[in-house]
Amino acid sequence: MKKLLYLVFTVLAILYSDNINAQKVQFGVRAGLDVSEISFSSNIIEEKSYKGWFVGPTAKFSLPPTGLGVDISTLYDCHSVNIKNTIGENMTIKYQQIAIPINLNYSVGLGDIASISFFAGPQWNINIISNEFEWNKVKSYLLNNSTFSINVGLGINVFSNLQIRGSYNIACGKSRDVTFENITNNIIKAKKNNNSWQIGIVLFFNRS
Repeated sequence: MKKLLYLVFTVLAILYSDNINAQKVQFGVRAGLDVSEISFSSNIIEEKSYKGWFVGPTAKFSLPPTGLGVDISTLYDCHSVNIKNTIGENMTIKYQQIAIPINLNYSVGLGDIASISFFAGPQWNINIISNEFEWNKVKSYLLNNSTFSINVGLGINVFSNLQIRGSYNIACGKSRDVTFENITNNIIKAKKNNNSWQIGIVLFFNRS
C-alpha cells in the first residue's frame, strides 16, 4: 500500500514541479449514479441495475499544452450490493462511505471548446456507518482502514466547465492488503458483484 501511495504522489510531483506557471486549476461539484450494468436496450435507472448515487466537491489540475492532468474528489457515496449468503439466499448490503478518487487524465480535442478525456486511478473508500467509525477520531480516516478500488473511464468536456463522464470501478479489497499483484488479479477477474459503472457530470465553477 505504501508503494502505491508513493507512486501516486511521485506522478503528481513530476507533473507539476517544473510546470507550475502553466497549470490550470479548476474547482467544482461532481455527482452521478452507481449502476451494476449498462444496457443500451433498457433504462439504466431500473431497479435491477440501480445501485446508488454520489455527490461531492472536486478539483482538477491540468497542463494545457500537454493534455495531461489530475483530478481529485471527495464524494459522499450511498449504494447497495446484492450478494448471496452461505446458504444461497440473496442479500442486499447497503453502504454509506466517503470515496476519495484520484485520476490521471489525458485529454484530446479542441481545447476549451470540446475534448475527450481518458482517465484512470485509485480510489479509497471510508465506510462511515461502520461501528468502528467515529467522526471526531483521526484513526477513522486512515487509509489502512479503508477499502481500495480502481477507476477506468472517459469524459466528454464542453466549454471547459462541464464534463459528462462514465467509468468502471473495480473493487480490490482492504487498502492495507492491496498489492500490485492483487490489483492486477482483480482487474483481470473483474468480479461483477463488487464492481460498478459510474455515470455522472462535473460542473466547474471557474475556467482557470
